[in-house]
Amino acid sequence: MEQLNTYLFRAVNSLSGQITFLDKIMIFTASYIPYIVIAVVLYVCFRKKSSSGEWGSLAFFCASVGIFCNTLIKFIYFHPRPFMENIGYNLIEHASTSSFPSDHGTFLFTISLMLLLNKETRITGLWIFLLSMLCAFARIYCGVHYPFDMLGAILVSCCVCGIVFYFRIVLLAVIKEVKYQIFLFFKYLNDPVFKYRKYSFVVYTAGLLIWFLTALYLPLVDPSEGRYALIADHMAKHGSYIIPYIMDNGIWIPFMGKPPLYFWCAALSIKLFGPTHFAVRIPNILASVLLLVVMFAVMKKYKEEKAAYASTVITMSSGLFFIVSACVLVDVMLTFFTMSAFFLFYAFLMEKKRKFKIILSLGVSFFLALAFLTKGPVALVLFGLPVFLWILLGRKWSSLKNYSWIPGISLFCLIVFPWFIAAENMHPGFINYFFVNENIRRFISADYGDRYGTGHIYPHGMSVLFFLAGAEPWGVLLLVVYGYKLLVFKNIIYPLSSKGKLKNYFAPDKKSLFFLYGFVSVVIFWGFAKQLQFYYLITVIPPFSVWCTLFFLENKIKTKVISLLALVALGVYGIIFLLIPIVAENKIPYEIIRKIKNIQGELKEYSIIFIDNRQPSVFYYGGKAVIQHHGQTFQQLLRKWRNCFYVIKTKDYKNCSMFIFCNTNILFEDKNWTVLVSVGQENLRIRRNGSNFLDN
Repeated sequence: MEQLNTYLFRAVNSLSGQITFLDKIMIFTASYIPYIVIAVVLYVCFRKKSSSGEWGSLAFFCASVGIFCNTLIKFIYFHPRPFMENIGYNLIEHASTSSFPSDHGTFLFTISLMLLLNKETRITGLWIFLLSMLCAFARIYCGVHYPFDMLGAILVSCCVCGIVFYFRIVLLAVIKEVKYQIFLFFKYLNDPVFKYRKYSFVVYTAGLLIWFLTALYLPLVDPSEGRYALIADHMAKHGSYIIPYIMDNGIWIPFMGKPPLYFWCAALSIKLFGPTHFAVRIPNILASVLLLVVMFAVMKKYKEEKAAYASTVITMSSGLFFIVSACVLVDVMLTFFTMSAFFLFYAFLMEKKRKFKIILSLGVSFFLALAFLTKGPVALVLFGLPVFLWILLGRKWSSLKNYSWIPGISLFCLIVFPWFIAAENMHPGFINYFFVNENIRRFISADYGDRYGTGHIYPHGMSVLFFLAGAEPWGVLLLVVYGYKLLVFKNIIYPLSSKGKLKNYFAPDKKSLFFLYGFVSVVIFWGFAKQLQFYYLITVIPPFSVWCTLFFLENKIKTKVISLLALVALGVYGIIFLLIPIVAENKIPYEIIRKIKNIQGELKEYSIIFIDNRQPSVFYYGGKAVIQHHGQTFQQLLRKWRNCFYVIKTKDYKNCSMFIFCNTNILFEDKNWTVLVSVGQENLRIRRNGSNFLDN
């Protein structure tokens, strides 16, 4: 069967590379037919005929089920693509993933077959079926699929369509109800009395779109992003779920600097989406979205709807929160768990019914346990410090009497203790190093015995500047409002000098002080830390946003102004994300690896060696093709490894010895990287699929 599959593939694929114009047509067909089909089915969904619209929605649902089935099949069975086995010509760059069954084929054939089953959409289904056949042929022609991949896609499509058609009556009723609920949702947004809903929805949509596009297209920036991505990738590939492993000078060593919860999430994402930047960015983006959902739910129930919309808009559009949420950093997930516990505790304080207080207190313990498994005891400090200050200064000790202490502590221990016990058994001394070195000494000392890098030392109080910078643009609006009150109403001195008025000035009501303590206390806490990173302050943004919201609403700042300022800020952040690959291109080796792999398909025996192996994303993107070495010199590597692509920074290549110049030839060079091959391998300057490698 495999021989027949290869024979049929060669028969179709041998036609490629003969006529340039035909190649371009086939590349377009293989890549863009699905988008044309999506546009056609969307038109079907919004046609006035109700049954055709519902069947269009059913076709999309069916296609989603088909793709899910494909994912399950690829987990069980892996079949390499033709270019991975050096068979035929490859006209389309594609990740080295399993080819069977074809996702493109399943998506298109499922939609076409589903539409063919309904009388009113049968003609449309027939045309889409013909486009599906053309796309299937084109993807074989371009060298990314075998014929049997398309046959498998047709079989999956038939099975899924058969099952969905059997349950069509129930599913069509569900689709009709979902459409009605969507109609009610947009009616809810367009209510003229509550215009802030519409403004906020625009901000949410813009923010999510920028986050999603950033996850898709922004490569990892070394060192931090590459290091965390590589740890998660190693965990996904080798199953090291108890203790993560980090690469140190070409050697994998246990990473005892942080608990594994973030890496578990990232490893699962890598298993689902492959080793891409999208896979390791999407867990943090989802965590940020879930935090906004928790904030919205709590604020809407215990404050007011307008405050819920405004506070989540301010949080999303704060510079530190929005930018860091798209980065591969542990602190984003820490913020989600810690601040979820913080807001649930606020709900606990505001809730009147005892049974709901018990549930909320257990929720606090649950999220604190997850936060502890993300970054350790600092989670308890970030949550406990503002809560303790609010209770102490407000003398609210009685508010804790309904907290479920014993069940909550038991739940916390049940979640946290097993992993720490397992980690200590696997690597004795882990608990001592983690709690003493990575937490206590890291906070109070510049030299705390870090095994995995160097610290970041700033003067005491630097956290205040970091916070002010990260809270923009809302810090500026806050200053404008305060300045307006000072210059126009002249009411600054009176509240400061009147007994009991200071708190009321900084918070519209006593409960708002809870959020004021939530960010002020944490900023002061980080001000005393010896080791500090800018993104540590991300945890203060949600409580700061709520406090800002309450202050703005108290001073009659319109939600339209807040939403417009948020949109401007999101546009600026989008530009920043676009500029990162340009500004930090020397820290992003993704592009040079992509170019090398573009010809490596024909030279599978050639490996890649980065002379400076301190950029972790090299190993994440390169995989097994990148040789891990232990800090040897270029000359030593050249003598040991012959059939390799040697990658060196261009500025370092200019300072190489005469031995290197005499024994290597330049294959590719730009202002950041130089790719070399050993003398005698000049034939690598080949023309591939009608174009020179240097032009790709």
